[in-house]
Amino acid sequence: MLMLLALFACASECDDLARINGTYEVLSTVNTHEPEDVGEMPTTSVFFNGIWDWDLQYLRDEGNVRLKIDGQETTARLINDGACNAMSFNVPAWDFVGDATELGDEEPVDATHSVAWSADLVWQGDELSGAYEVTDAWSTSDGLSGSMSAEGSIAGTLLTSAE
Repeated sequence: MLMLLALFACASECDDLARINGTYEVLSTVNTHEPEDVGEMPTTSVFFNGIWDWDLQYLRDEGNVRLKIDGQETTARLINDGACNAMSFNVPAWDFVGDATELGDEEPVDATHSVAWSADLVWQGDELSGAYEVTDAWSTSDGLSGSMSAEGSIAGTLLTSAE
């Protein structure tokens, strides 16, 4: 009987994907990329490289996740194949704009990153971790442009829960 209650409690927790809701401090690290030399790419202005706060909100009616980074929002398709805390996010297209201004620039420089991004994640209470793949066609307001594809890792810690 006790075992049955434990199984039911776990199953009900797994059914509520809103448990991921909250703000996470996320470190994303590019592990490999093509081309090997990314040239003038503003690597500090993309959400998939560096430390960023991510706001996640499960959209129960849609079965998706609202992802908000640096005040910019997109909807990620959530894929949960029944594994309790394993899930995948898929963002087929997102124009993410980051500050690419460097010391010595006379004017502010923005970098627009047109990305397709997907991640396989594991949620563990107050931690989120996993791996991602991304393609990025980028351009800056001062006329530079390029593209790359990359694979990387994600490690995040819950800052505030939104449940």
